[in-house]
Amino acid sequence: MMNDPGSHYRLVTGLLPVLLLSCGTTVEAGPGESGASRDMPVGERPMPPAAFPATSFLRQPPWYDGKGEVSAYRSVIQRYNAPRRSIEFHVVVSETFNREKLVKQESPTPPGNQITVTKFNLVRHFQTGIYDYHQVASVFLDQQTAMPIKQTFTSAEWCGLTFKEILPRAGLTRMTVNTYWDPEASAAYELDTPRGVLTNESLPVTLRALPFATGAVFAAPMIPPQMSSRGPRPEIREARIVITGKENVTAPAGAFESWRVEADWGGPAKDVLWFAESSPHLLVKWDQAEGHRHELIVSKRLEYWKMNTPEWSPAKALGVELVP
Repeated sequence: MMNDPGSHYRLVTGLLPVLLLSCGTTVEAGPGESGASRDMPVGERPMPPAAFPATSFLRQPPWYDGKGEVSAYRSVIQRYNAPRRSIEFHVVVSETFNREKLVKQESPTPPGNQITVTKFNLVRHFQTGIYDYHQVASVFLDQQTAMPIKQTFTSAEWCGLTFKEILPRAGLTRMTVNTYWDPEASAAYELDTPRGVLTNESLPVTLRALPFATGAVFAAPMIPPQMSSRGPRPEIREARIVITGKENVTAPAGAFESWRVEADWGGPAKDVLWFAESSPHLLVKWDQAEGHRHELIVSKRLEYWKMNTPEWSPAKALGVELVP
């Protein structure tokens, strides 16, 4: 394999006494905490749907080593009936959250108002003729269940701006959208989600927490893909998630023995994701139902928030250029 996973994923024997805040800050764990995550209260937690198991995956190494997982993917995005080449970045990092405001905790906050979440940023940039798209989805996952507790999305391109926020809960999920489209200029939706809900954008991290076994089948309600400038009321779909078995998958990063996972949510096709067999089950390849394709180029654990000075670039940190 081209990129030795051992060089990027050196597992520590215990949780380090630090809680990571991305983009510039870390906070020391309090007495007796040893870096363990602060959980979301059960009454506020999006409970895992029936047959979708809870997990401790996000509460284990390497997520508490004071770094973030930064992965680059060679992507093809379908837009305006044409394939668009792109380099897509996935960033996964543990973060201390203000439980009331559901944002990164920075100001002094009582411990009882803090929780530890896993943040997954999916950063997508591609060119369409004369103008470009820059899109980011931020998914915040409960570390007990690997279910999303918040998702935001922004899209910026020459036609205008879009912002969406989803707050999944067991019982009722709230969604707000602001777009440049007349029918969806500003809207708020309430979605019936008695068992909690996945989002399509959460799949690359949430599914890494599955108990992998050939033939295993799971069910979960899911909000269809939201990485679009449009903002209609989404229809909750019932996703059937099947681990079909192991396959040897080749990507620009090399060859990986991988678990193949299908997510059939009634879209134009199935989402198919391949996760490395070895922990922490890195996403190697993702074929989306919309026709987008993503293949791993490289993945490293980095203090990326410190790499914002002029001498740094994706080429220096990861060995990839922004233009494929």
